[in-house]
Amino acid sequence: MEWLIGGIVGAVVATVVVLMMRGKGSSDPGTRADAYFAERDAQQAKNRTAWLAMLERLPVVGGASPVLHTPVYDCSSDEFELPCAHNNYELRGSAVRDGFTIGFIPMAEARTMIENFSDASLPTVAVNAGDHIDLVYAARGDLGELGGKVMRLVRTGSDEFHVYGWRCGMRKGVHDDPSFDVTKVVARPQLWLDRLQTLRSRWPQNSNHVAAVRRCPHR
Repeated sequence: MEWLIGGIVGAVVATVVVLMMRGKGSSDPGTRADAYFAERDAQQAKNRTAWLAMLERLPVVGGASPVLHTPVYDCSSDEFELPCAHNNYELRGSAVRDGFTIGFIPMAEARTMIENFSDASLPTVAVNAGDHIDLVYAARGDLGELGGKVMRLVRTGSDEFHVYGWRCGMRKGVHDDPSFDVTKVVARPQLWLDRLQTLRSRWPQNSNHVAAVRRCPHR
């Protein structure tokens, strides 16, 4: 399957550098600030359009998709969590948990999520992994911090998406959850896809992951 990678929001650092270079010949801080915000707004609008198109093109995988029944490691809870084990899964509803929307949402809500995501001030990137989209973003305003947050969107119907969120890569030296720099992923989304591939090869060797897989009530 050909993996398509979405455009990039964020590139805040790169944008600032470019604008600083352009602004060397200008002594008016107001002019440089206006140029920065105009370029930022244009980038956000460009990515919003690309990401909404990506959302609408996402294939319908249905409730049997493995991505819904495969555990992900949350470095905050220090556990492998099953997306399908959340209470809202059987109820076909959604709720907010620890700042993440968990459960099933309609297309309109998914579009709003993408629009808000594209307007975020922190580095963000939408990565299309074929059968789902991962929205990866900085956990805090301190760009020196490693790791980040992820919101995963899986299309389960023509007007339905399953969404799940978790934290990852925040603890150094964790074999099954390696650290990463969100700004580097924003600049090169393929790094996120490479990370997913690495984790898929490692996790089945972890007894905690195996135990979480066995807890899936849908297998």
